[in-house]
Amino acid sequence: MDDRQTQIREGAGLEESRINEDFLRFVGRWGAPVVVILAVSYAAWSFLKTQQAEADIRRGDAYAEFEAARSVDPPNPDALLAIAADFEGVAAVSHLARIEAADTLMREAIQGVRFGAELDQSGAPFSDEDLIEGETFNTQVTRARDIYERVLSATERDRAQALIAVSAGFGLAAAQESLGDYSGATGAYERVARAAERAELTLHVGIANQRIASMGTELERPALFYDFELPPDRLSPSVQEPALNVLTPRAGSEPEAGPAAPDFPLPPESAPESGPDQGSEPEVTDPPEGDDGQQ
Repeated sequence: MDDRQTQIREGAGLEESRINEDFLRFVGRWGAPVVVILAVSYAAWSFLKTQQAEADIRRGDAYAEFEAARSVDPPNPDALLAIAADFEGVAAVSHLARIEAADTLMREAIQGVRFGAELDQSGAPFSDEDLIEGETFNTQVTRARDIYERVLSATERDRAQALIAVSAGFGLAAAQESLGDYSGATGAYERVARAAERAELTLHVGIANQRIASMGTELERPALFYDFELPPDRLSPSVQEPALNVLTPRAGSEPEAGPAAPDFPLPPESAPESGPDQGSEPEVTDPPEGDDGQQ
């Protein structure tokens, strides 16, 4: 019995020694590569976490600067375009900033006067340099058109950015119409319809198709004038001088006609006969006496 227990203890010790030797051989063979792999994995994970944190901070800064620039009344197109360039590829900030800049250029061109210009009472700017008309108008609208085109080309095939593409496409079409390029405007609406249909934006598809259908009926547009370009009798009521307070008959009622004037000359009016003065007392006379002396 004692010999058997002694053999068991010796066999267990040999088995344990063999396991330890196998582990040591495994560590000696694979330990260094495993340690290196674990170290590299941890370093990569730490790097990605740091990059993600920096990206989140940059994204927040981009939206903060964009909102600050667009909240100015009116926004500065050049400042918005600078933000778009600084944060190129950061979320959708660059696209949104460019659309806002183009929208501002279009609003200013349609108004016809530089934002912030000093105006007189008739609405005319004191300086002719603040007017946007003729070649200046075409230059500014062309600039807005090119900005819209850049955004639309970058987003029209991306289903996730369909709303941005639709906004840029409608702006592009408006710029083309303002320049008189109705063929280009129709093409822009068609691109809007395709981008909206790709993202299942049925409402925007319908609007674009309606604009295409009505394009031929809007080729002739009335000319618009400023108040200072009109003669005084054509000014808007808010600019005209206040009219005299003259009574006019109510709508639906006609004044009664008086007697017709005679067609012969009237005699000159005679002066009234002079009579006793109003303030004098009448003269009292005695009655004539009769034959018998009685009154």
